[in-house]
Amino acid sequence: ERLSQALERLRSHEPSPMFCLRTSSGNRFVAERQILCVLAQGDYTEVWLDDGTSELVDVPMYTWEERLGGMFVRVHRSSLVRLDAISTLDRSLSGTYSLRVHGVDQTIKVSRQAAKMLRGRFVA
Repeated sequence: ERLSQALERLRSHEPSPMFCLRTSSGNRFVAERQILCVLAQGDYTEVWLDDGTSELVDVPMYTWEERLGGMFVRVHRSSLVRLDAISTLDRSLSGTYSLRVHGVDQTIKVSRQAAKMLRGRFVA
């Protein structure tokens, strides 16, 4: 009976998917919940993690978009962001939008279409 209860607990616990980031310095395994955003960098993508670091990998944006779960949204052709990691959504005087992600030291461009979707969630 105890074994059956332990197995049931294991089945009910759904772990976060893991990703292997192949970098120039070796492989790094990270859970999906550790990823804050993915930014296009030419033929590569830069994966920002919740520990304040980033890794440059040779995985294209469309692959990240397919692999990452529903808590991520494509806010621009060059960026994919975890919704609960967004700290601010800003509007410039020219009407363009950008956002900030907790732990990422750069602003991220937001497309007009994504801005419409995000405006309901954040005050600009």
